[in-house]
Amino acid sequence: MSANRPPVEAPTTLSWQRLQQHFRLSICETAVAEMLFSGSARKTIAFVLQRAPGTIRVFIDRLYHKMQVQDRLTFALRVLAFWHEHHLPAEALPF
Repeated sequence: MSANRPPVEAPTTLSWQRLQQHFRLSICETAVAEMLFSGSARKTIAFVLQRAPGTIRVFIDRLYHKMQVQDRLTFALRVLAFWHEHHLPAEALPF
């Protein structure tokens, strides 16, 4: 990790922590998942996490593979379904 780049923080809520554990996501993948779920664009995620847009694309591809989804919509639906199945609060909902 570069000295200029701050570390990516661990998930902030129980719902995201459980999702991270269940799908075996890295801390970076989970941070990307949180921002992706909230509707952030890939370039915005790259800027906030201080990573190259291509690196974020790789994180998104890994995230989709681990969660067995194909796109942003099915990703969001899978997150909601997971929280519902495990009776977790959906406090991270962007609406």
